[in-house]
Amino acid sequence: MMKKLLTVLNLLAFIAIFGQTGIGTHTPEGALDITSPSKDWGLVLPHVDQAENTKNPTGKAVKKGTIVYDLEENCIRYFNGSEWSGCIVAPIPIKLECGSAVLNKNIIVNYPVATGTTVSIPYFNKEESISYDEITIQSKGVTGLKAVLSSGSIKKGAGNLVFSISGMPSAEGVAKFPLRIAGVDCEFVITVKYYTAIEVPAITNLSCDQKDQLSNTGLIGKHIINGQEVMVNYTFSNAYTYTTSLSHCDVTTIANSIWLGGRNSIGTILITFSRPVTNVGIAFTGADPGEVVAFTTNRKQAVELKKSGSCANYFSITDNKIKYTGNNVGGNLTVGGVWFTELKLEHNGAGDGAVFSFCLNSSDGL
Repeated sequence: MMKKLLTVLNLLAFIAIFGQTGIGTHTPEGALDITSPSKDWGLVLPHVDQAENTKNPTGKAVKKGTIVYDLEENCIRYFNGSEWSGCIVAPIPIKLECGSAVLNKNIIVNYPVATGTTVSIPYFNKEESISYDEITIQSKGVTGLKAVLSSGSIKKGAGNLVFSISGMPSAEGVAKFPLRIAGVDCEFVITVKYYTAIEVPAITNLSCDQKDQLSNTGLIGKHIINGQEVMVNYTFSNAYTYTTSLSHCDVTTIANSIWLGGRNSIGTILITFSRPVTNVGIAFTGADPGEVVAFTTNRKQAVELKKSGSCANYFSITDNKIKYTGNNVGGNLTVGGVWFTELKLEHNGAGDGAVFSFCLNSSDGL
């Protein structure tokens, strides 16, 4: 006990004599010398809700030279004896919410990014507008993507930085984009998926009207689906061109539609799409009892079929097949339920076959 008392007395005498205190060092080089033992620690100043509310624990006025961290202003301030200073080092006025980035369209493996794909990053700016030059960021993790922010300014208040996304992702997973702008660093991410993992929109009853129908040649080539360029082609067996328009049950197929099946021969048409699609509209006319058409895709999942038309009671849907029970039946179909890049129609060859026309203007695409 006596040794401890002597040690404390010696320490107090040392401080009183030399007026120096060392923390983490035996040789202080100032009135107070703090040395980090691990070389990577910082000094944490007293935190106060607001500098003006700082108190002297002795009950006296706040001492000149008092330094605090002001939580209201988010910066360091000091007292000069009569008033508190402004921020010694002003805080960065911009807050970026990279964790709240919003991607407006899905990005899928093995396909180029759809035109018009953007990522929006919310921000809040407490100061006046800050201008910036164009920023280009190459993705990390999942490579092959590029984010471009056109030159502009970060306006005062709330807003969004909108990056245009392009390229083709190298794999499934997370693409990372490190961003530095106006002295702020953050990282936004994009999740890249296979199209089979993306939620499919609900199937709808589409009316494939004459004005929207595509002839056998019009079906081939470039189409805009959901704003995306989709190349369409097809191959066929026992399919022909029906050169005139044909009307049954208030449905009319245009001239040069596709006449499928009949003549006791199975007829098929295989339509291919350069990007995944769903909800393809189909109009048909001229179907008779005994005729059956099966609809399949390149997916293992079964498609969904929806029907409409004044003669809907004369054709039925079972699984992926449509069966006709009336004479000269016409109607509308929608093929959906899954994303697909191939759609196959197979006619069983009964009767005289049926005429089919396709509409893509109301389809969904990735």
